[in-house]
Amino acid sequence: MRRYKKIWLSVLWVSLPFIIGCVVLFAMPYDKRFGYYFAKYNCMQQSGLIYDRIFLNDKPADLAFFGTSHTIDGICDYRMEDSLRELGLPLHVLTLGYCRLGRNAPYVILKDLLKFKQPQCIVIEVTEKENRDGHMDFAYLADTKDVLFPELIFNDNIFQDWFKALVVRFESKKRKLFGQYDLPPVNKVNYGHREDWSIINKDELKRQQENKLKNYKYTTGFARWFYNKYSFNYIKEMVKMAKDRGIKVVFLYTPEIASVSLPEELEFYKQFGDVLIPPDEIYQNPQYWKDVKHMNDHGAYAMAGWLSRSLAPYLKPPN
Repeated sequence: MRRYKKIWLSVLWVSLPFIIGCVVLFAMPYDKRFGYYFAKYNCMQQSGLIYDRIFLNDKPADLAFFGTSHTIDGICDYRMEDSLRELGLPLHVLTLGYCRLGRNAPYVILKDLLKFKQPQCIVIEVTEKENRDGHMDFAYLADTKDVLFPELIFNDNIFQDWFKALVVRFESKKRKLFGQYDLPPVNKVNYGHREDWSIINKDELKRQQENKLKNYKYTTGFARWFYNKYSFNYIKEMVKMAKDRGIKVVFLYTPEIASVSLPEELEFYKQFGDVLIPPDEIYQNPQYWKDVKHMNDHGAYAMAGWLSRSLAPYLKPPN
C-alpha cells in the first residue's frame, strides 16, 4: 500500500508543473483573432475573414446567415442586398458560413457577432440530418468558458477540444515570446460568400444522386433522440441569444441536390422559428450546382431572389 502511495505521489509531483501550466494558460487573456486565424487551413481562411468582418469592420449586419459550406456557396450576401433593395429594404447582409459540420461553431460565431452587431434576423442552416459531433475548430474559436464547460450530452469531442484549446493558447504565447506573432493584415472584405460559377458534370451528378438516395436512411428511436441532444442544445442556445435581443430566427433547409424533400428534424426547428424550404426549380436544377453538395453562383443568384422575397416579412427598412 505504501509503495502505491509513493507511486501516486511521484506521478502527482511530475504532473504538477503541467497542471499549473494548463491553469495559467486558460486563466490568461486569449487573443481570439489568433485563434480564428490558427484555423486558416480549414475552409480556405474563411475563419479569419469571419473574425475581421465581425470584430474589425464597422459595417452593420442586419441579416446574418449561419451554417456550413452550403451557406458559404449557396447564400450570396451581396446579391441578397441587391434583391432586398429592390423590395425597399436597403439592408446589410452577411454570410457567416464555415466549412464542416458541428453546431458549436455557429454558436460561437453568433455569440461573437452579437458582441458588436444587432441583426434584425438570423437564418440558421439545416440539412437532411443533424450532425451528432462538434466542429473540429471549436476549440480555436471559442471563449475559454465555452471550451471548458461545453454541452456534455452527447459530447465525444470534449477531451480533444480541451487539448486543442491548450495547443492554440500555448502557440499564441510562444509566438509572442519569440517575436513570431505575424498575423495577416485586416481583411477588408465585407461579405462571406465564395464565388464559383462552375457546373457539375451531368454523368457525375446522376451517379452521385443515385448513390445518395439508395443509401439514405432515416434515423429512428432512442439513438436519434440521444445523439441529437448535443446539436439541439446548441441550437436552443443560439435561439435564446437571438430572441433575448429581439432578433427574429428563421431556419433554411439546404440539402444536397435531389435529396429528401424535408429535414428529419423539421418539427424540432418549427418550435423556434419558421423553416424555409426552397422550391424544386432551385434545388432540382443541375445548372445551379458545382457538385452534389454545393451550389454554384447560378444557383446562389436564383436563391437570392426567392430568399429575399421569403425573408422580407421578417425585415424592416433601417431607421
